[in-house]
Amino acid sequence: MEGLSQKRRGPLPKENNPLADKVKALEKETVRLRARAERAEGLVELQKKVSEILGIELKHNGEKD
Repeated sequence: MEGLSQKRRGPLPKENNPLADKVKALEKETVRLRARAERAEGLVELQKKVSEILGIELKHNGEKD
């Protein structure tokens, strides 16, 4: 009689990984932060060029007035 019982056909459903949502959120945040860092680096380069054109001497990190 086992041969007459209905079986589910097709691939078995995949189990949801509980960390998959966390990984996806962290990857999205990483992309956002990388884009922000690139923009910041671009602004620093722009500030350097403008100060060079205007003849303004920039302070380096850690220097005081």
